[in-house]
Amino acid sequence: MQCLVSCDEHLSHSHLILYITGLKYFHNRHTNIFHKRHTNTILNMDPRAYFDVINDVVGNFMDPFVPTVTVTVYFGDHRLTNCSELRLATAQMAPRVVIGGNQDELYTLIMVDPDAPNPNEPLSREVVLWIVTNIPGGTSTAEGREFMAYDVPNPQVGLHRFIILLYRQASPLNEIEALPSRDCFKSNEFAEKHNLGTPLGIAYFYVRRQARRNA
Repeated sequence: MQCLVSCDEHLSHSHLILYITGLKYFHNRHTNIFHKRHTNTILNMDPRAYFDVINDVVGNFMDPFVPTVTVTVYFGDHRLTNCSELRLATAQMAPRVVIGGNQDELYTLIMVDPDAPNPNEPLSREVVLWIVTNIPGGTSTAEGREFMAYDVPNPQVGLHRFIILLYRQASPLNEIEALPSRDCFKSNEFAEKHNLGTPLGIAYFYVRRQARRNA
């Protein structure tokens, strides 16, 4: 499956260099992103790809991030391929996310947009779109507790990353203080506060601002 994401404006510094399955991809405000054929299984991606995508979200990684729990995302019948650009219409409903992991452990899933409102000036970083807790390993988000309802991706400027992070819980999360806002959420701070550690799994995709049609 060929994944081609083109862009000509408003890309953040973290987009500059991506490594996907050992192949280099360069892009900036005036170039295109060229992604070559790669596997659907996230564990086979070059660890540097994850680091480049999420380092400004979770940060503090001394070594390239290597996922250890699978995260498989379905928007309807469409199985997400990491690095792909989705049409806004495809992401209107919450995806079904199937995770690996141990059945006797619980996991938390967080989905964020780190590029809002503008990838060059992400003053709202991160906007949190979805949080599901208490997901048993080897099941899906349908078996967890939706702490924050899914919000549809809605980039206002340029091309945005949408990142899904999976954490292992130390214990059930039943009493969580409500968030004051979706804006300026910090995944790493939330994880630290609730003893989630560092993420074990990741999936991500891009959505572009939808062009307005003339009446």
